[in-house]
Amino acid sequence: MPTKTLDVGPGVQFTLQQLISAGLPATSTDGNGSAALTEFSRTLTPAEWLVYLQIACPAAAVLLGSPTEAANIPNWATWTETQVLAWFATNVDTPLAVAIPATITLVQARSILASMQSIMQAMAAAQEAEARMIVALRNSQWPTLQGP
Repeated sequence: MPTKTLDVGPGVQFTLQQLISAGLPATSTDGNGSAALTEFSRTLTPAEWLVYLQIACPAAAVLLGSPTEAANIPNWATWTETQVLAWFATNVDTPLAVAIPATITLVQARSILASMQSIMQAMAAAQEAEARMIVALRNSQWPTLQGP
């Protein structure tokens, strides 16, 4: 298979083989792969367009993928501010509001530690969702910052 580099714009080069290897229905306009112009044998599906963008323009693929990244964060992607605050009130604020007596028994200490563990687990889940949202927002604003 010829490996002529296709130059489609400033700094954007790839080969016909890269398109074919990615599963895209790409063909050379002259039939042997030596032409600089490549075409597709059929209309690309939306998923195939994203694959093509990942090859031809990685920054655009990151930008277009950022809404999907955000949408894949359970609950956090669609919750309103009121729902987020309610989640924190239920899972963090209310358990933290329990008063701890000045002196406690071993059983009470274990109960308090168990309660703190559930709070820490809820906070860890919240921080993971927040980190994922920050990455999605970063990708929507600065798609070229995402590393390899």
